[in-house]
Amino acid sequence: MLTFCVFSDYHYWKTHYPQSADGLQAILARADTEHADFIIHCGDFCHNAPEAPELVKAYTDNPYHIPAFGVIGNHEVEAADDLNDVLRVYGMQHQFEYRDIKGYRLIILDTNYFVDPDSEELLHNPPRSHSRPNGDHLTPEQLAWLERTIEDSTYPCILFSHATFESAVGCPEAETVREILGRANEKTPGKVLMCLNGHYHRNSIAKADGIVWFDVNAVYNVEWQPKENTLLPEGFRSSARMAKNCCYSRDPLCAIVRVDGAHITIEGMESEFLYGASPEKLGWPDCNRFGRRAEARISSAEF
Repeated sequence: MLTFCVFSDYHYWKTHYPQSADGLQAILARADTEHADFIIHCGDFCHNAPEAPELVKAYTDNPYHIPAFGVIGNHEVEAADDLNDVLRVYGMQHQFEYRDIKGYRLIILDTNYFVDPDSEELLHNPPRSHSRPNGDHLTPEQLAWLERTIEDSTYPCILFSHATFESAVGCPEAETVREILGRANEKTPGKVLMCLNGHYHRNSIAKADGIVWFDVNAVYNVEWQPKENTLLPEGFRSSARMAKNCCYSRDPLCAIVRVDGAHITIEGMESEFLYGASPEKLGWPDCNRFGRRAEARISSAEF
């Protein structure tokens, strides 16, 4: 049986967000208690990895000696000088790669490409920038690599990305990805078991076409709006540049996933909005583009 701990969108950025590195310790402790074989985040761990050694070192060199992996999110290079610096600090050889652990292949993909309006080429989000319009793409190179990597595997596969492949509302190449996964499962039933993503700060688990789709909620910053959260105490609102623009979960959200053959169990967790400041109470929009409401929780499920 494979057991792992997953979380997403920690958004550690000392000058902009109020979350400290302390919540990571609770996530790591849970991973240790549940005897996780590894721990992984689905992107946006922090906004400038080279300037967050206290967080990255606590993760990659954690006291429990749990192997720690990650996905590149659209914010990873926002305050960094170079993507390679982020990869180096995270201990990644490449922004898309795979690992075989305990009879399963873990496939990590990079959905941070955008269509350049001048050249119409797919380019990676540049350093010192936020994600670009027409983004969340996979390159043809990655699509071909993904098909080969699944085809060549003797193990069932689990995919990790920042943007989702559940529909083209997420990654524009989602239909092509689903065709690749469908062909693999038609040839070898159960070849692709699960796809996990972050990015949307939402909570959703579903199964379709024989694959479990897990949209992993953000650790703390459950919702962001370009308006002020007036239900937060003044001291909290002024603690960081964008502290006042968010709703937060009280507890750092993560999940434990157990995979035994084709049997998948997800053990989520329940929390509540910090200071009771929920989007509903603030009159903020109820749903995102997927029709999913902001929640301070990660669901549990079994398939």
